Amino acid sequence: MTVQRVTVTYSAPPTLQSTEFWEQIRVAINAQLPLRNLHWKSPSRPSIRTVQELQIDLVPYEAGREEHTSQVLGAVLEKPLLNLYIVTCEVDHLNLPCYLSN
Repeated sequence: MTVQRVTVTYSAPPTLQSTEFWEQIRVAINAQLPLRNLHWKSPSRPSIRTVQELQIDLVPYEAGREEHTSQVLGAVLEKPLLNLYIVTCEVDHLNLPCYLSN
């Protein structure tokens, strides 16, 4: 049986990528991979479906763009399934950082 892999790209502002914290973020994301026990319910089906394990190829956004510049339609899994852009912000009244991803 072949293992299905999906591509997820990531990026962040250059000011974040130049910090040691950036490597900690990448390590934390990689520690969650592969994704396991993904459940969803389609509106057109009565039952919940489950993917036991999903292998993720986590690549920099720029690399994902270069690989997939063709306008020729291909399989959905051949293109990035998700693009993550990670930012940081300060919560002034608490003086604590908050981390957002999309």
